[in-house]
Amino acid sequence: MKLNAHFQRLPLSQMMLTLSKGLWLSAVLGAASLAWSQDKPAAQEVWINPGFVSYHFPKHGLSFNDFNPGLGAEWRQSSDVSWSGGFFHNSDWARSYYAGAYWTPLQWAGWRWGAFVGLINGYPQMLDGGVFPFLTPVATREWDQWGVGMSLLPDYDNRLHGAFTVQVKYKWKP
Repeated sequence: MKLNAHFQRLPLSQMMLTLSKGLWLSAVLGAASLAWSQDKPAAQEVWINPGFVSYHFPKHGLSFNDFNPGLGAEWRQSSDVSWSGGFFHNSDWARSYYAGAYWTPLQWAGWRWGAFVGLINGYPQMLDGGVFPFLTPVATREWDQWGVGMSLLPDYDNRLHGAFTVQVKYKWKP
């Protein structure tokens, strides 16, 4: 799939500036809401992820990127809420930046279940690659140093292509 000129590679300095804006927004919103957290030990956790892999639901004649490398950070506010931001190479072979929150209030079989809500960009068929709100169901499981997250991405009117994703993450201990 060819990308239009709007989605050619960004210079490294512009990419880092855009990423830092998303991470800064996540950090500011998370820090501001820390006062409401009652689960102080969990609020000290920072997780780093290298992107994810995805399985796209088959669509005749379309080819998708199923390997989605990137860099993301997640800051845990409480056992139910964490703030996240980063970038990755999306299903349409373009770069996406995101910032948002995980809300996982349900627990079952060692997994936390809930949703991710946030802002994302970079999908050529969705608002010409512009920023749009995003909501998807998620399941996460965390051990001492490692964690895994899964999500079921929605299929939207041939603009976003449905997929099942799996992501690993590593707890950063300064």
